[in-house]
Amino acid sequence: MHLYPINGAAHKPKKDDTPWSYRDATWSEVIVASTRIRPIPITLRVGQKLLGGAASIRSGSAYVNFMMDGEGDDRIRATYRDNFDRLARTKAKYDPTTFSA
Repeated sequence: MHLYPINGAAHKPKKDDTPWSYRDATWSEVIVASTRIRPIPITLRVGQKLLGGAASIRSGSAYVNFMMDGEGDDRIRATYRDNFDRLARTKAKYDPTTFSA
């Protein structure tokens, strides 16, 4: 489990100045339960226990660079909150085909 402080310059913009709206957050947590070869049940249980223990203080969103494939549209929407629709319109206008280099 990693905890990253969110402070300083991250708190200066207003919550609707950029797509990421958690300007009032003070921490970002990352819980990783992985192995090199295959999932090990105890590793997964420990990760789930850590995640569950933090449930009462979590926002339900995530920083997108920390998200894994398949986390779902609801989690992505929660990450951008009220800024999601504006971000989706901008993406549709400037990157309608999801360009990747």
